[in-house]
Amino acid sequence: MEQERVDFKSNPALSRLLVSVCNAFGTTVEEILQGRRYRHVVDSRQCYFYLAIKLFPDATLKSLGDSLGRDHATVIHSKRQVEKRLEVIHGKTVDPEFKRKYTQAYSEFHDSSDLDTPIDIMREMKRRQRLVDMRGRVENLLLLTNNRIINGLT
Repeated sequence: MEQERVDFKSNPALSRLLVSVCNAFGTTVEEILQGRRYRHVVDSRQCYFYLAIKLFPDATLKSLGDSLGRDHATVIHSKRQVEKRLEVIHGKTVDPEFKRKYTQAYSEFHDSSDLDTPIDIMREMKRRQRLVDMRGRVENLLLLTNNRIINGLT
């Protein structure tokens, strides 16, 4: 049974956070909402939940989970996973790439105060989707070109 999602139009701050996380991790809002389990999608979803817990301490775990169609247990698990990946052991971060993306998402969220309305947020989400689509087309073109070179079809 799929849970009801929170309407992001009613909470611009959560929308900005989601856009910031998507930008940092190179995912789309649609991928996160669809519930895919690809590593980059899971990472971005977990980071979103972790930052939401930190930035919105009055929000319940249930309401945060509902925002992406998940339950409170997923939010708790996400928090624990992110804490493990940000942990410093013997002076080194366990996952420096994840920490870089996490820091980028956090910074972008705080720098996005100019996106105040749900319309601005939706525009940004559509812009981000276009960039991801374009990146996919370029990657496909590069693969096609490489295959032609390998097969001597140039």
